Amino acid sequence: MVRSRFSRFSRIALVLASLAVASPSFADGGKASATISIKADVSAKGTAQATSGDAAYAAGKFDVALAAYGAGFATARDSAFIYAMAECHKALGHKDDAQAMFKMYLGASNSATAKYKGDAEAEMGVVAKGSKSAVGGVLGSVKDTTTKIVTDVGGGVYSVAKVSISSSVSASAKASAKAGDDAYAAGKFEDAAKSYAEAYTSSQQAAALYAEAQAKAQAGHGVEAKGALAGYLVAQPNGTYAKDAQTLLLALGGRAQLATKVSVKAKVAADVKAKAEIGDSAMAAGKFVDAANAYGEAYAKKSDAALLYAKGMAQFYAGMTAEAATSLKAYLAASGSLEFKASAEATLHASAA
Repeated sequence: MVRSRFSRFSRIALVLASLAVASPSFADGGKASATISIKADVSAKGTAQATSGDAAYAAGKFDVALAAYGAGFATARDSAFIYAMAECHKALGHKDDAQAMFKMYLGASNSATAKYKGDAEAEMGVVAKGSKSAVGGVLGSVKDTTTKIVTDVGGGVYSVAKVSISSSVSASAKASAKAGDDAYAAGKFEDAAKSYAEAYTSSQQAAALYAEAQAKAQAGHGVEAKGALAGYLVAQPNGTYAKDAQTLLLALGGRAQLATKVSVKAKVAADVKAKAEIGDSAMAAGKFVDAANAYGEAYAKKSDAALLYAKGMAQFYAGMTAEAATSLKAYLAASGSLEFKASAEATLHASAA
């Protein structure tokens, strides 16, 4: 069983849902801010992603900016990225996600000197100047430096969540899961992620995906973590760790909407329907490796673009983001009517660093 006793993500989700705060009025009618520039407000680790995000935001490519800021937060943990992501969601019309991110920023930024505190409060419309924020402290204490806000909170990408799955996976995956648990406990997150990925390949159990996502997030690989988190939510949308997964996904620049159900049997030619149905069934069962293989075999027999889309989504959910990007790009380059174009594009944006 994955134990997140010391993680605050579940509590964060509950607190965010229960806070007695009005929904943000977004005084400018939900329009994008003229510009966002946080590159001077983050540590050296996050400069490249902040610069990319700022440039994309200025060009009106808000989904690209969101992905860059999410990758930056996973790498550097600077809360300025949270504020920037909130502005991206606002510009994209994601009202609920924008609200959650502004709350997340205010909770992490309870210092009066936090650079964007006033702007975030104005967006939320919850406090007057000089009054106490109703959402302060949700994510724990912070300390302020000249240009960087360092968060010190439990769970997810913010600090180390407690993860242990070796007792809850099938026999074929126990050795890999135990190796992952040991590496994770020792702070060797790269090694843990590899072992958990092996555990998922062996068992295709959702708990292994969740553990893999936590390890990848801790290692600073936010893009790969997003795929595994989306996979967990597809496999177990109401699972034990669903709220944690949703909150972590949001903090990494993703959205719960990335967890899209996939079924293409009805969209393909008759001679590959049986194989497509095998893929669809595997997808529904959270066996994304099996699904990717089935869709790939079907595509080898019949070059139907829908099969490329399904294969790419299965790879993304299995945490195989590089392979997913290749499949989804091939889908988008295919001729004919691309029924799943919007979903493929959204997943590709989420897969970009």
